[in-house]
Parts: sequence; structure tokens; C-alpha cells
Amino acid sequence: MQQQSRWPKRFQKLGLIGLLLLAVNAVYQIYYRYIDPPRSEVQRETCDLKKKPCTVRLSDDRQLRFKIQPRDFAIDKKLSFNVRLKNFKSTSVSLTLVPIGHVDNAQNFTMQVSNPNDYIAVAQLDQIDPNQKKWLALVRLHTSDETITFPFKFEVK
Repeated sequence: MQQQSRWPKRFQKLGLIGLLLLAVNAVYQIYYRYIDPPRSEVQRETCDLKKKPCTVRLSDDRQLRFKIQPRDFAIDKKLSFNVRLKNFKSTSVSLTLVPIGHVDNAQNFTMQVSNPNDYIAVAQLDQIDPNQKKWLALVRLHTSDETITFPFKFEVK
């Protein structure tokens, strides 16, 4: 004698269809996240801030140029951090300087407008550890719609 299922066949089919949809979704997520991730809209040229300014281009023709002067990046000197924007409607620009490996010693600055689309901050790096040479500059553009962060690594003498 055949045992009768608790669920009518209609519900069994719906359950199988649901499981099939979950499996297809899982394959889709794995493929598009890990195997073929979407292309980033940011184009960053490889650059050395000691040699020239770094430029970041977004796909919608917006551009940011970042430079540090003087280019010897000495820890005992004041450094000038400059940002030039193209096609951004920025309301403010801020700068965070982080010694890599010592996030709790980050320094925050609001950059001042020096010319239209040009921003500047002058700072001396606080070196806690004499072996700390690598730093991260985080340039944040604040607009009415979004905040975009651009990271730049550099080394000091």
C-alpha cells in the first residue's frame, strides 16, 4: 500500500519551483559578484605623489587631482595638501591623514577654498612611532547628494 503525502501534489510542485528559483539565484549571485564583478566607474592612474599629482577620473567626466608639496614629504615640515576638482558640485572638501597601522591617530582637516575648484590644507604630520613611514590621505568630497572618498597612499622620510 502506498503512503499518501501530507501535502497535495500542487504544494509539492510549488516547493520544488521555489527551491529551483533559490538555486538559480545563488548561481547568479556567485557569478556576478565573484566571477564577473561589475566594472568600477573610477579610473585611477598609477602615480607616485613624490613625482607628480595623482588624478582620479570618474566615468561621468568628473575629475579630482591631488598633490602634496613639498615633494620630499619630511615629517618635520609643514605639508600643503592640494585638491583640484573638475565638474564636481562640491559643497566642502575634507582631508583625513591616517598613519597606516595606527588608525586611532588620524588627523582631520576641512580644506579651505583657495580658488574656484581648488582646495588646500596645510598640516604637519604627527608621528607617534619613529618607524611609521606609510600614510593614507583620505580626501572626502561632500555634495548635497553624496559623499565620495578618494584614498591616496604616501611615504614620509
